[in-house]
Order: sequence, then C-alpha cells, then structure tokens
Amino acid sequence: MKHKCCTKAENSVYFEGAVGGMDEDAISKIIKKETALLFTHVYKIKKNGYGHIHFQNSHDASLFNYSMSPNPIKIDDSQGVIRIKKSYKFGKNKEPIEYIPIEDLQL
Repeated sequence: MKHKCCTKAENSVYFEGAVGGMDEDAISKIIKKETALLFTHVYKIKKNGYGHIHFQNSHDASLFNYSMSPNPIKIDDSQGVIRIKKSYKFGKNKEPIEYIPIEDLQL
C-alpha cells in the first residue's frame, strides 16, 4: 500500500474510458489539465480501461465527483474520453459510495 487513501473507498472516484494502455502518470496529466481540484494519485493497471483517483479525504473526493462527473474529460487530440463515476465499497456487497451531499460541502 503506497498511501493511506488506498484503504478507503470513500476517498476515491472511479474512472473509465479510452485509457487502456495508458499509465497512471499520463492520466494524471490529462486530469490536471481539466481541473484545479487536487488529488493524491491515480491508481490504474496499464492494460485496464478503468481505475481510481484517490484523495486525502472524502470531502475532496465528493467535490471532485460532483464537479467532474457531468462532463467527460477529452483525451488530448483523440476521440476518446474519460468518464468520472462513483466508486464502490470494498468487499462482497459492493454498493456505490454515498459521497457527502453537495449542500454540505465547504467550497
């Protein structure tokens, strides 16, 4: 385990899209071009078309999810996009994370 955030699903958001073959650094750069919201790191296995963006806390993950999920992130000059979605809880009963309600977030 690299970071404390890796043990808490509520501190992450899920992403998917045309990212198969891309590494974590490339995805981080694309996301950083699209938002000033801070994240700890991206977790992704290179061959997969999905991964997770990890944050220091659930507040930051919630804010990122609400601000970034409505609009896919365009991948440079390609037709591909990255879509942001809710993460799921760990374990057998995988339920979507209930992020902090937007009205309760301090912006």
